Amino acid sequence: MVLFGPFLWRQLEGRCSALLSVAPARSHLFGSTDPDFPTEKIADQLRPILRHITEPTVTDVLPALGHVNLACVPMPPGTGGTLVAFISTTQIESRYLHDLERKNIVAAVVDHAGTVVAGTNSKLAGTHLQAFRRPSTQPVDAHEPWS
Repeated sequence: MVLFGPFLWRQLEGRCSALLSVAPARSHLFGSTDPDFPTEKIADQLRPILRHITEPTVTDVLPALGHVNLACVPMPPGTGGTLVAFISTTQIESRYLHDLERKNIVAAVVDHAGTVVAGTNSKLAGTHLQAFRRPSTQPVDAHEPWS
């Protein structure tokens, strides 16, 4: 993995904020937008999460790591642990949503569980869609006739 990691970082640069491999005993940073990225500290926080990942996965938003999603790809045994790309919600907002905000359009990127990953208002990140439901709003049953 050390051989192709730097090439992969060049492909992902601007799309993720960091790329590293995390194995049980070591970690390796391939690239980061933060020159002071605390690789070992982050790797120690990730190991309990990564232990349960057995197939390519994108995590829910992790506020403890700076509102990021992790794209995790487990490598075959003995080849370097798990490849982890940090996808920052602020990068998603700046890359895709700021133009909409300037046009007074409210938009959000929502994950599979209904949690806001990024939005034109960055304070929405991590909020579940149910938090936006108004008590006066009721679902419409398509089978009921209009009165």
